[in-house]
Amino acid sequence: MEQELPLRGAISYGEYSIADNIMLGYAVDEAASWHEITDWIGVILTPSAKMYLRNNLPEFVAEYNNIPFKRSMKTLNLCVKWSFGDEKMLYDFIQKKGPHIPEIAPKYLNTLEFLQR
Repeated sequence: MEQELPLRGAISYGEYSIADNIMLGYAVDEAASWHEITDWIGVILTPSAKMYLRNNLPEFVAEYNNIPFKRSMKTLNLCVKWSFGDEKMLYDFIQKKGPHIPEIAPKYLNTLEFLQR
């Protein structure tokens, strides 16, 4: 965020292959699919990552029961912890990303809710 590059995504666990700059495999497909249904600036852990970790969560993982999905997904609640220390900078960053049309604005509003938890 400090470099004005919002990070969105998903972390999965599984097999994949890399050739040149191309990654293929079930883990890549899973991460891409879960990334597409989130509605915020953040990184979630997919079901394969959750199953791999079981209850041994590393310090960079947070439980958050309100991860915003584009459709109901009540059982996935792990994400990467992050915070943003300068609230004014955060609001200025979001303001510059306008126009805040209905398809985009929820991502920013949901992110603010997560950071204010």
